Amino acid sequence: MDTSEKTRKKIEITDLQHLEQMTQELLLLVQESFSLAAVEISNWPRKYTWRKQSLCYEFIFSQMGSFTVRLSQEHSIRKNPPPIFYLSVGKYSEEKFIWEDGTQRALDPDTLHATILEMIEIYEKETESIPR
Repeated sequence: MDTSEKTRKKIEITDLQHLEQMTQELLLLVQESFSLAAVEISNWPRKYTWRKQSLCYEFIFSQMGSFTVRLSQEHSIRKNPPPIFYLSVGKYSEEKFIWEDGTQRALDPDTLHATILEMIEIYEKETESIPR
């Protein structure tokens, strides 16, 4: 569902518990299709790693409704590497919260795994000539 024509509402403090629950549900969905290794799960943000051949990626889940995939810091020259894949929760009414990408395109749970892999492959292709 494309939500770009609809108006996002402001996230309120009363929404935080719902955002945390949505993040927990997304985490479970991601864990079903990726073999994640826990790095920091006692507090938020929850951090996991996932290896693809010689590269390691961080999967970061925020309690406030965001999910980021980025190159692990072990491969990066930056303390905070840029995101390769990003989702956040958009609020459109008191009852309607949607996981969406940066263009406000709603998440399709059935294609999440493939979409993450596609973004990682694009990243790898674009950066293959850069020494790590």
